[in-house]
Amino acid sequence: MSILFFLSLAMLTSCSSYEQFAKINKEVEVPQAVYNDDFNHVWTAAVTVMKEYDIETQNQDAGILKTKWTDNTIEMNFQDSFGSSDRIKSAKFKLALAVNKGGTEKRPQTKVFIIKKQMVEQDLFQGWKESDNDYILEKILLYRIQKVLNIDRILSSKQKQIDAKNSAKFSESLIEQPALPAATPSLPLGTSPDAAAGDDEEL
Repeated sequence: MSILFFLSLAMLTSCSSYEQFAKINKEVEVPQAVYNDDFNHVWTAAVTVMKEYDIETQNQDAGILKTKWTDNTIEMNFQDSFGSSDRIKSAKFKLALAVNKGGTEKRPQTKVFIIKKQMVEQDLFQGWKESDNDYILEKILLYRIQKVLNIDRILSSKQKQIDAKNSAKFSESLIEQPALPAATPSLPLGTSPDAAAGDDEEL
């Protein structure tokens, strides 16, 4: 429940009301996923996935990322068009994401929690109210984080193979390099090649 508590604090603009706090901290299953990768890689993947939203808070040391409010009135009305709900005047949501270290140094694991706060406004008289969450968006985002990690892992493996091949080719080129010709003895300054040859004949 510590993560849920932390995310709840991130989602709330104020905690002046115990009822408001208790509502968010009720026993719910917060969407989460465990990735077999270290914290830095998972954090980078999470930031990459969340770039499509306006980021309000991005604190890697605390492992917390929070978005600004995003309007989704059209999406909410499209979903409600299949039910009996009245048309919504306005709708908006924000996301809070927490990244936790885990595992060991040799086998690192990182857990990510995502929670969405959905608000709707039926009309001007009722004002904004929190709406039920189906957790679909959170699960999609968790899947995308895993996809980014998989792609990065493949690219990293390919790059290591390329570096190994280049290193091997460089080593082969050094081995196959032709030997340099033997150095010609230098003549004393002012001595012509013919004179040097004559000296050799006299010997």
